[in-house]
Amino acid sequence: LTAKARGDRERRDPARLMDLWALCGAETPQARQAVNDTLDRLRHGDATFITPRAEKLEDDTDIDITHESLIRLWGKLRDEWLPAEHKSAKTFLELAERARSWKQDPKRELLRGLDLSEALRWDSERNQTAAWARHYADDETLAEVQEYLAASRDAEEAREGANRRRVKL
Repeated sequence: LTAKARGDRERRDPARLMDLWALCGAETPQARQAVNDTLDRLRHGDATFITPRAEKLEDDTDIDITHESLIRLWGKLRDEWLPAEHKSAKTFLELAERARSWKQDPKRELLRGLDLSEALRWDSERNQTAAWARHYADDETLAEVQEYLAASRDAEEAREGANRRRVKL
């Protein structure tokens, strides 16, 4: 519900409930209810952080934070969650660019060593939903990144296997 705007300033980024479900990977009715329950805790009572306040949630309900000041004043959101999301998105877009270059010329170098380790760690720790990736690019871009990471991992494993065979000789 927040994003980085120009000048590295945080801004509100409202979303429909169905999009939040997709971002959370909430595919079952129980998982969707868990998301709704969390939103209800943040939108009811004396201090509300999320809107709409009183409506029953429907799949096309727009969800938003109540005020931009929440972004600035909520320390964990400002200091941890937003920077982590920004870094993850930046990594995704950088990998997308490298994947596009590699796809245009498969002779280009794949990821290796520390670069590959960091990319694979990012891939295992990031939000794994396609809906997350669509927030920054299209489905084809996510597929290209996944293909690039798999090709890089396979090439690294092949190099390591060849090195082990050489050591045994």
